[in-house]
Amino acid sequence: DQAIKLDPGKVDAYLERGASKLMLGDQGGGMADYDQAIKVDPKNTEAYLKRGEALQMKDPKGAIADYQRVIALDPKNKRAYEGVATVHWMHQEYDETIAAYDQLIAIDPKNWYAYGCRALAKGAKGDLDGAIADYDQDILLEPTDFNAFHNRSQLKKKKNDLTGALADLNQAIALGMHDGYVYRERADLKKALGEQ
Repeated sequence: DQAIKLDPGKVDAYLERGASKLMLGDQGGGMADYDQAIKVDPKNTEAYLKRGEALQMKDPKGAIADYQRVIALDPKNKRAYEGVATVHWMHQEYDETIAAYDQLIAIDPKNWYAYGCRALAKGAKGDLDGAIADYDQDILLEPTDFNAFHNRSQLKKKKNDLTGALADLNQAIALGMHDGYVYRERADLKKALGEQ
């Protein structure tokens, strides 16, 4: 409040105050501060990103519009593409999720996390081979991503590649995935393969 009194054009102060209001449950006040930040500086990408994040659940179209505005201002802004993909994923719009990750990977081809997220969307729509290929790339770029090994194991199991599924599960466990369900999955695979 004091920073804004001293300098009503201080965009960062509106953004920080808006975030604080949202944390306190003041949705209207938080959004008003984000709106004011954009009014003060219509080219401030951070303001659109923050407002987009706040709108993801209640107003997905508004969130995507904000992310698209960021992309128009800064075509290589990775957070904006991630935001678009996240909104579509949250609303089970898998083709749109994949398209957003396609765009992100086009500007950041070494983004292993984007390959893993795109794989989730491909798997959700039944493209098992496409999802496995994305997990392959994820693992190539980040060999310690145990989630990718675990998720690829599940896809291989669906394709009846039990040996490949077991190998991936073993690697996930070796990399530190120690949740109980992973060991149960491994026990089931060993049993199906006739192992003791």
